[in-house]
Amino acid sequence: MSIRCCALVPVYNQPERVAEVVAGLRAHGLECLLVDDGSDPDTAAVLRKVAAADAGVHLCRSEINRGKGMAVTTGLRLARARGFSHALQVDADGQHDLNDVPGLLRLVEAEPGALVSGRPRYDESVPVGRVFARYITHVWVWIETLSLRISDSMCGYRVYPVEASLAVIDQEGVGARMDFDTEIMVRLFWRGVPVRFLPTAVRYDTGSRSTFRLFRDNVRISWMHTRLVFGMLGRLPRLLFARRSGERHWSRTGERGSLLALRLSVLAFRLLGRRGMAVVLFPAAVYFLLFNARARRASMQYFHRLHALDPALPAPGWRNSFRHFWQFVQANINRVEAWSGADSQARTAFPDEAHFQALVDAGQGALFIGAHVGNLEVGRAIAARWPEVTFNALVYTANARRYNRAMQELNERFGANLILVEEIGADTALMLKSRVDAGEFVVIVGDRTPVAGDSPTVTAPFLGEQARFPVGPWVLAHVLACPVFFFFYMEDDDGGFRVFLEPVADRIRLPRKDRDRELQALTETYAGRLETLARQYPYQWYNFYDFWRDNGVQATPPSPVADLEKQE
Repeated sequence: MSIRCCALVPVYNQPERVAEVVAGLRAHGLECLLVDDGSDPDTAAVLRKVAAADAGVHLCRSEINRGKGMAVTTGLRLARARGFSHALQVDADGQHDLNDVPGLLRLVEAEPGALVSGRPRYDESVPVGRVFARYITHVWVWIETLSLRISDSMCGYRVYPVEASLAVIDQEGVGARMDFDTEIMVRLFWRGVPVRFLPTAVRYDTGSRSTFRLFRDNVRISWMHTRLVFGMLGRLPRLLFARRSGERHWSRTGERGSLLALRLSVLAFRLLGRRGMAVVLFPAAVYFLLFNARARRASMQYFHRLHALDPALPAPGWRNSFRHFWQFVQANINRVEAWSGADSQARTAFPDEAHFQALVDAGQGALFIGAHVGNLEVGRAIAARWPEVTFNALVYTANARRYNRAMQELNERFGANLILVEEIGADTALMLKSRVDAGEFVVIVGDRTPVAGDSPTVTAPFLGEQARFPVGPWVLAHVLACPVFFFFYMEDDDGGFRVFLEPVADRIRLPRKDRDRELQALTETYAGRLETLARQYPYQWYNFYDFWRDNGVQATPPSPVADLEKQE
């Protein structure tokens, strides 16, 4: 597909920055289509002057104000008439960072059929109420699409595929005003058009006037969501089939939903406190129960295995799965509260604190192996009581790094060194060894198969069936040659917390002769500890995918330390 892209700038009574915006777009070599949506005489004069000064700027004017959606539609028709395949929509108020134009265009070149959009990163100038309102729309869009793939539907900085967009407008109709941006994105998504995002800075202190009308436009947006919900219901079988056919390895499902829920949690906590945050996030638990079929099936499969082992434990069913999701939401609330500076230490029992204090006093580094049970993030916040200690957390996806940045927005003191890995290789292990030798601590989870598809795993019994576990933590322990502990942070029924810091070994060795047997024994010990925790805290297991049949990674013979030994 041949790509020809222009810039499309809808304007209504915003003369302050439009010349600067056009100049920035022209600097990137884009022809500009200015659509004057019935602006006042002062704005109209500025637009005529900008267009007259540059043959690459084309002005189209409506004598009456018809709305942003109609202005964009007019610009898309003009773009098609002039032979452009794509149109970069940019607001006229100067909020958008035009340095990101090349990045947006690269995404278009990589996937010409996609709708490419900015995903805002706000500075301190953004009104808090505006951000809060956006997240309400995000939740509705997730419901309307039965998907978390649209992380922001309101950004006015995006590249439209012209033909596909006009087909939606002509065949289905799209809102004519401030409801346009969200509705066209949802309807394109329904038609199978991929949606791709580029993080971009957005600022509100531009000195330009806002054209958003609080009551009128909110009413229109509410009516738009009503239409889209009914539209979703009519497309329900196809949307559910698309979700069902999209099963992937856990790392490729992403954690965007939890990341956005976290940012909503942060905002709600600042505005409303803990109780208000619970009210705001309650729909998230309902959403996952009703519309996240993969997570719901995983929850019920987990309870089926748990109940089969002990009939006194929760049985599979919608009620217990909802409680499962609600517990996960509460875990988000707890971590936000802890990282905001709340004194969670007063509610935390740490019976094994002597182990940790002895390591700190001796300047001895160690490896802590956790899991996606309980709430390690609250544990990290509590660990800030030892400011002299450095924690290095290994994470497997880029979303985890963004997640950590969101946490640091609450309190910079609770940061940790995050190391993004796909598997534990020689370079990573030896780098971490130097840190442990300096008295630092390394934290890793051991309950998810590796992101790299050819990484070795070991099977071990867990809740009555064989499950795959990574060997990376044990390989790392072998190379670090330091004390190894299990580390879990659980919430008790009375609202208090309990830290488990349990010694595994002063040092783990994986000799060549008995390597496979040692890996198997270590993995079974770990899986057994997880099973005990699952029995004791049945609702705090947060692997919402089929843990026993995680597709996308195949077990391979466990010979993972061969290249590491060459480095020792």
